[in-house]
Amino acid sequence: MADTVSKHRDEFAFAQLENERALTSLRDELRVARGIADRSPAEITALQTLVDAHHREHKALCEML
Repeated sequence: MADTVSKHRDEFAFAQLENERALTSLRDELRVARGIADRSPAEITALQTLVDAHHREHKALCEML
């Protein structure tokens, strides 16, 4: 009986730890999503323009090699 109780406590503790890890992960994802959502459309456009410029520069350098 004591072994069964101990086993159940261990299983419960492990499940609780998994739940805490999952909750932390979800909180991290939410923090990132909120950060993305807070960016203004103008900022997103500026970042996309910068990415496109870097891509063109990279492509040109690769062609030179």
